[in-house]
Amino acid sequence: MTTVGIAAARLLPAPPVLGAHPAPAPADDALPAFDAPVPVARASLSRRRARDASHRRRLLVTDAAMASGACAAVALASPVFAAPAAATAALWCACLVLARSHDPSLTPRGELARVAAATAAALGLIAVAAVAGVLPLDAARAVLAVGAPIGAVAIATGRIAWRSLRGSSPARAVVVGRAADVATVEHEIARIAASPVRVCGAVVFDADDAGDAVVGTVADAVDRVSADTVLVAGTPDGAPAFLRRLAWAVEGRAADVLSWSGLTDVAAARLSVSASGALPMLRLRVARYDGPRRAAQRVFDVVVASLALIPVGLLAVPIAIAIRLDSPGPVLYRQERVGEGGRTFRMLKFRSMSVDADRRSTALMALNDAAGPLFKVREDPRVTRVGRVLRRCSLDELPQFWNVLRGDMSVIGPRPALPREVAQYTEDERRRLYVRPGISGPWQVGGRSTLSWEDGIRLDLGYTENRSIPGDVALLFRTVTAVLTARGAF
Repeated sequence: MTTVGIAAARLLPAPPVLGAHPAPAPADDALPAFDAPVPVARASLSRRRARDASHRRRLLVTDAAMASGACAAVALASPVFAAPAAATAALWCACLVLARSHDPSLTPRGELARVAAATAAALGLIAVAAVAGVLPLDAARAVLAVGAPIGAVAIATGRIAWRSLRGSSPARAVVVGRAADVATVEHEIARIAASPVRVCGAVVFDADDAGDAVVGTVADAVDRVSADTVLVAGTPDGAPAFLRRLAWAVEGRAADVLSWSGLTDVAAARLSVSASGALPMLRLRVARYDGPRRAAQRVFDVVVASLALIPVGLLAVPIAIAIRLDSPGPVLYRQERVGEGGRTFRMLKFRSMSVDADRRSTALMALNDAAGPLFKVREDPRVTRVGRVLRRCSLDELPQFWNVLRGDMSVIGPRPALPREVAQYTEDERRRLYVRPGISGPWQVGGRSTLSWEDGIRLDLGYTENRSIPGDVALLFRTVTAVLTARGAF
């Protein structure tokens, strides 16, 4: 990555614009001509635009083929269904376009979220049309029951396939700002698995650097590293028009100028742009921990826990027998944990340690392998033979689905903390207690014991503020992968 300092920077002369046409010499009696060539895209920007346009065309064709194929399956059932099926396919494709689901800058998750929203909108309109009598009811039922599931899976599969075939083609970005802000932005981008932006250069300025000098240096840096995006992490002091002048300077060089708001770990759904006249403002919706979302979260927890307790009940018998045969003591272990709002509850686990484990913990403090106030020993002598297997496969956590039904825990949430851990929390860390703790959560799927205390807290606080049912479903699927790989488990 190229880093450009500007301590001794000067305003660079504007480089020649490729493809500009010189103004013709004026006739003696004509008005004077002025040199104001319109910016023309340079090679790096042209390649970016061609790549994006090609990607959009591929997705449009694939979406049309998938939607038409799924609706054709409905039309084959009866000729009467042909016209409604064709209308559904056209409406579906239109909704995908209106949702801007073909934007190449979207992350994989963001792209699939827009596809899901467009699909829901299209099928909702079909249902409304059927109720209103615009479409035959039988045809609408066939489309919703057969065409919709086939088409949704096919479109999502096509999007994933194109993404894997074309490989990772993130935007090449130059980051602009003070050293600390640039470092923060680079760190946040690096930890995103499929970031739509890759940092290939940086322009670092000091407080006393002039805005015009920074603008000139950024334009030069964009040319040098063939970037197509500028990411502004901060603006020079006393330069209110900096972003506008920067956008002017990179015309014909870059496709986008992105401005970092200073926010991290905030879900995109909570952000929007609000305009007051000619003054655009970033709106951040303040997090809520009550209301309909909380009630919906509780319904989700009860449904998932009720379904999960069926296989848990079948596994409990062989697990209980193995625990009793391996070591003396009860099958279940009850431990006091701190839940939502700081209230304590008794959490259930399959016993994985000897019955005197709590009394022996003080003697093992010097062997602690965990970070912060956590206590974990990698080769803990208190863990039984069966307990090691249970912990490795996360089977010791299964009884906590009963805690979920009781309302002490959620299926997904921050890890339930011990009272002695909470006693050491800072004010910010206590925000983890705003929601119910979970059987699994961002800490478990993010690396568990391999995470530093700071990274674990950051994940938990981000989840606490941004939690949603779609996010919980995603974490639930990621939990399966984390359990199968046993990453960070000991």
